[in-house]
Amino acid sequence: MRAAVRAATLLTTALIAWPTVLASGTVTPGGAVTLGGAAAVAAAQPDGTVRIELDSMSPRLVTADGPGVLTVTGRVSNSSDRMVTAMDMRVQRGEPAGTEDELRAALSGAAATDTARPRFTDVPGDLPPGGSVAFRVDVALRGGGELDSLGIDAPGVYPLLVNLNGTPDDGDRARLAATRLLLPVLGLPAGAGAAPRPPVPPAARTPFTIVWPLVDRPRRLPNSPGEPPVLTDDDLAVSLAPGGRLRGLLDAVAEFAPPGSPLAPALCLAVDPE
Repeated sequence: MRAAVRAATLLTTALIAWPTVLASGTVTPGGAVTLGGAAAVAAAQPDGTVRIELDSMSPRLVTADGPGVLTVTGRVSNSSDRMVTAMDMRVQRGEPAGTEDELRAALSGAAATDTARPRFTDVPGDLPPGGSVAFRVDVALRGGGELDSLGIDAPGVYPLLVNLNGTPDDGDRARLAATRLLLPVLGLPAGAGAAPRPPVPPAARTPFTIVWPLVDRPRRLPNSPGEPPVLTDDDLAVSLAPGGRLRGLLDAVAEFAPPGSPLAPALCLAVDPE
């Protein structure tokens, strides 16, 4: 039962966290880059700044009857004063998170993401100073050779790295930007030369918790210790009055999860103290 709760917690956190961008791209000194499986050492480009701006990732949740290809789209923007050419990009992955500590490491960017490193996809066009270029990366979730897919062979929550390489003017080839994501996998879809694997029914129902946030922007004015709190305006009272936003959230709990209902024990109200 404890393992089921842990698995449900990891999956829920991964779904809520997407699309968390854990690292915007700046050229870093001495970073290792990989081009089609061959390693190269990148020189420092301290004055160049390139960002990956994600638009979509599909599927966000991998299932046995879902697509077998992961698609990531977005734009690459350049705020430096250098032209960037010969750009390519790939999505690579690390080992699935098995504990909450490993999930925290994935969210903080500390988890390794070099377990599977498929081949790069060319990003069309050059990137002038102040410009941006659209990109799309498609990679199989499983099957084929080691450069053909992410090689996912079991359910879990996988840390992903979207990795961009390029060559700035008057500079050497380098990793210019990287963005981290989480990919929850419930079932394994068909891969190259592989049949889909249906999900294994659990032996028992999986417990879960619903977090219902009652939050608003801070409205308290700073005051001296011991003095009663003073609010900036009356908008909070309006929000809690009938017809207000926070009142609607409370009414929904009372209607759909009243005391004694099966849903009530699974509900956790997160109240903003401010």
